[in-house]
Amino acid sequence: MPHRSRFNSVLPFTALREVFKEGYRFDHFIKDLLAGLTVGIIAIPLSMALAIASGVPPQYGLYTAIIAGILIPLTGGSRYSVSGPTAAFVVILYPVAQSYGLNGLLLATLLAGLIMLTLAFARLGRLIEYIPEPVTLGFTSGIAVVIAVLQLNDFLGLHIAEMPEFFFAKLVTLFDHLPAIHTGELVVGVVTLASLIIWPKFKTPIPTYLPAAIVGTLAAFLWGFNEIETSCFSLTVIFDMVIAICVGVVLAALLFMRDIAQVTQVKDISGVRKHVPRPLSERTAVFKINGPLFFAAADRVFDQLEHLSQGKQKIILYLDGVSILDAGGLSALERFIERRIQDGCEIVLADLQFQPLKTVSRSDLTPLPNQLSFTATLAEALE
Repeated sequence: MPHRSRFNSVLPFTALREVFKEGYRFDHFIKDLLAGLTVGIIAIPLSMALAIASGVPPQYGLYTAIIAGILIPLTGGSRYSVSGPTAAFVVILYPVAQSYGLNGLLLATLLAGLIMLTLAFARLGRLIEYIPEPVTLGFTSGIAVVIAVLQLNDFLGLHIAEMPEFFFAKLVTLFDHLPAIHTGELVVGVVTLASLIIWPKFKTPIPTYLPAAIVGTLAAFLWGFNEIETSCFSLTVIFDMVIAICVGVVLAALLFMRDIAQVTQVKDISGVRKHVPRPLSERTAVFKINGPLFFAAADRVFDQLEHLSQGKQKIILYLDGVSILDAGGLSALERFIERRIQDGCEIVLADLQFQPLKTVSRSDLTPLPNQLSFTATLAEALE
């Protein structure tokens, strides 16, 4: 690569201008296209996984990969770079996302970018050569261990709503939840991991992540229908095909309701600054419910709320994540409100969505001074 002046080396589109200046042929384009497809196959699932590991929804990983994947190659100074989310930042981004929410994470990312631009214009990037190799190997190995521990929650299917910030606290939390291991998710994780380990031994040009994703998806599909398939097979052989089909349909519906019910979770967000900007009194708590509140999930959710809200005088239920509220869910909600009001609590229902609001409006739930109230937003409920 020809020598570049100190100023020109930090100008945008440097690598792109150099490539076109030297001549860009069709065979170069084909090679770049194949390289892009290879990187894309790996980057798409990896970006979503890193977003989840960082404590944000998976779509933000895709946004980052798309924007960075377009801007960095076009405006950067290197011809050979893979850009997008990176695993090394997970241990930094996760506590930021937990403490300050998505807005805080975006601000921290913007500030980091400004710092990197400042370092580039100051020509301080070359200082990396003064960092010893054992330091780099040590912190990258440590990052790998931290990321692996963070992924055990999903790998084992423990469904822990919020992991502690410190490493040993994470281990204790994982150990405490081990009895709740979900066999299906563990099987899918083991099969996918085994594919990642075994596939490179075949020495094929296909990237390891592609067959691993396919095998993992197939395993999840087969496991989800394994219980139904076994029952239908047995009933067809022993009794009759009609009986087998009827039982299979009913069993599929029950398993579907069970899986949907497990999606609904309740979380204490009183200390999450993303939702609650100011500290609350010890006698006030904010609980966020995510998922459909229907008959199969409602009793479990409100039993958990009953336990979490002990000793509180004011309870705010943040319901923006509740998309469905059926008669069973409404009945459980009414019983919970009645019990807590009898204990002297004040209940606030915040940010009800359209269908739940429609269901509540047809019920006997009405505002009661200092006992039950409704607000359009969580911010209004916190006032």
